[in-house]
Amino acid sequence: MRRRKITQEQIRRREQILSGIAAQEPLPKAARKMLSVDGFRELFLQIKDLYPNNIEAYEALEEQHIRIFGERKYSEYDSFRGSVKGHE
Repeated sequence: MRRRKITQEQIRRREQILSGIAAQEPLPKAARKMLSVDGFRELFLQIKDLYPNNIEAYEALEEQHIRIFGERKYSEYDSFRGSVKGHE
């Protein structure tokens, strides 16, 4: 494999990026669980009976996902349901 020539400036930039990542606190286990389809589904199954309907339970999880990660995991409830069907 052909190797790229790396300048000292690129090495400094690389170290700056990696040290910025390394300075971040690890995500708590509950937050990491939300990252996977199976983990999000498992959390949904735990809370769905605690809400009047499935959509409200799903939206409660999405609100937490937005709070933690800054964006929705799925565009809407039907999208979530479709992704879960492939993992059952």
